[in-house]
Amino acid sequence: MKIFFAVLVILVLFSMLIWTAYGTPYPVNCKTDRDCVMCGLGISCKNGYCQGCTR
Repeated sequence: MKIFFAVLVILVLFSMLIWTAYGTPYPVNCKTDRDCVMCGLGISCKNGYCQGCTR
C-alpha cells in the first residue's frame, strides 16, 4: 500500500509540473490577474481568460 501511495504522489507531482510548464488544455476563466495565480507569476487576465495559462 505504501508503494501504491508513493507512485500516486509522484504521478500527481509530475502532472502538476507539466500543467504549470505547458499550460492547461482548456481556457482558464478569470476576472482579475489574481485569478491567474495557479498559472504562475506575472500571468495576466485578458478578455476573461488567463493568457499565459492557455495553450
